[in-house]
Amino acid sequence: MAWLLGLAAITLGLLTWQRSQPVNMTIAIGRMLLQLGAIGVVFSVVFASPNLGLVLAIVLLMLAVAVVTARSRLGDLPNLLMTVGVLVGSVAIALIYLYLLVLRPNPWYAPQYLIPLAGLLLAASANAIAQSGERLITSLKSSRIEIETHLSLGANPQQAIATFRHDAIKAGILPTLNAMLIAGAATLPGVFCGLVLAGVDPFQAALYQVVVLVSIAFVAALSSILITQAIARQFFNAAWQFNRR
Repeated sequence: MAWLLGLAAITLGLLTWQRSQPVNMTIAIGRMLLQLGAIGVVFSVVFASPNLGLVLAIVLLMLAVAVVTARSRLGDLPNLLMTVGVLVGSVAIALIYLYLLVLRPNPWYAPQYLIPLAGLLLAASANAIAQSGERLITSLKSSRIEIETHLSLGANPQQAIATFRHDAIKAGILPTLNAMLIAGAATLPGVFCGLVLAGVDPFQAALYQVVVLVSIAFVAALSSILITQAIARQFFNAAWQFNRR
């Protein structure tokens, strides 16, 4: 650890020399050490003696952070209940599928499975919601005339915004798509590297990485589809009129 801190000190020295964000890097390193240290201590206790209530409390805390992250870029669209519904629904479906058909942990709330998987999937869902939702809201607000033209020519709301919604969904899944395309070729994914460093057989580590990436892809796709559908509905009234400026 001392040598690792030495590398951090060298990094700060380089940034100070170039007068490029040394203070922000110092804060980032400090927060990283405190946050990961705290997580390490808490998880050590939870993993040593699994407790359903404590495991669920940690998952709910991660859910709250994910909701705040997604909402911070979307404003009041969609409403809070819709955001929570998309997050919980997408992640729950993925976890149920993994638990019933792939991992089958015993007990089901085993923290070494539930906590890291829930964290990864909630983060993926929050990012997809933020990226796809922000893209769609921006596109719809800046394309009022085009949308109303489609409506005047007989298109329904879904037809009038189909192109914008498809672009938004693409924005939501693109980071995951890119990560999958270069996994194992241009880069070695984080889960794989962590397991190999911990002494797990590389092939077994690769299988776990595949599970993670496919699950994240599913959650990102479903979250993007659901959130864009929810947002689109809020831009039209019952008479199919575009009602957001």
